[in-house]
Amino acid sequence: VDWEPITDADKPNVVVFLQKLRAAKPVIILTVPIGWSSVFDGTGAWFATLAPLTDQLNIMSYEMADAWPGWVSWHESALYGQGGDHPSSVSTVVARYVSYGIPAAKLGVGLGFYGSCWRGPTAPLQAVGSGVVASDNTMSYANIRASYAPKGTYTWDATAKQGYLSF
Repeated sequence: VDWEPITDADKPNVVVFLQKLRAAKPVIILTVPIGWSSVFDGTGAWFATLAPLTDQLNIMSYEMADAWPGWVSWHESALYGQGGDHPSSVSTVVARYVSYGIPAAKLGVGLGFYGSCWRGPTAPLQAVGSGVVASDNTMSYANIRASYAPKGTYTWDATAKQGYLSF
């Protein structure tokens, strides 16, 4: 059930919709995507309401960095390594959702199969410059392999468990 975004006004309707789907077809596999930023903006705890109604809540853990106030450059989906000026990581988001009462076994993690292109920084943890200037369709895996990988220097960030290219 890809209901995005779920506004406060939508929340009762989402619950009723999931209840009715489950009642109409008890064996249906119900999944709902949930945002990574919800654990930072104070809205994430509500998703625990959906855990008993779904088979899986899938965290959309991509685009987890940009030129946001107080942030330095960071990875799109770092697995670990968050800090005060780059607070996002998949492990942080998963742990926060679990702390809200969502069973870990019901959480899925979605990683984008594309990259992001920053203007200014040449590595993580640098001043952001103008931030992310291209991502998703422009920075597809095929485009990165063909146009960027041969010209860049690949580096593995052992803390974040994430690779990146720099020029």
